[in-house]
Amino acid sequence: MPGLAQLLTDLRRQGFAEPELDSEVTNLVPGSPVLVATAFWPQGLQEEVGDPVVLVPETTPDEQAALEATDYRMFHSVDALRRYVGNMHADQAA
Repeated sequence: MPGLAQLLTDLRRQGFAEPELDSEVTNLVPGSPVLVATAFWPQGLQEEVGDPVVLVPETTPDEQAALEATDYRMFHSVDALRRYVGNMHADQAA
C-alpha cells in the first residue's frame, strides 16, 4: 500500500502502538467473513485507548457491513488514516 511505511514510521515517532501487519481480523460479528487487514491495531492506536483501528484498502459488501456493525475504526487509505491521526492531535490540543 503506497505510503504505508512512512505512515508507520511517523506513527512510531509520535508514540503510537505498533500495528499487526497483514493480519486476519475475525469475529467482527457472528458469521462475518474473515478480513485480512493491511494494518490492524486491535487495542487502538494508543494501547487500550480508543477503538480498534483497521486499515484495509478494499472490502466486500459483507466485510464492510461487518466492520460497520462494530466499534472498529476503518480506513481504506493511508491518507484517510493520516487525516484521522491529525484530527486526534488537533482535538487534544484544543
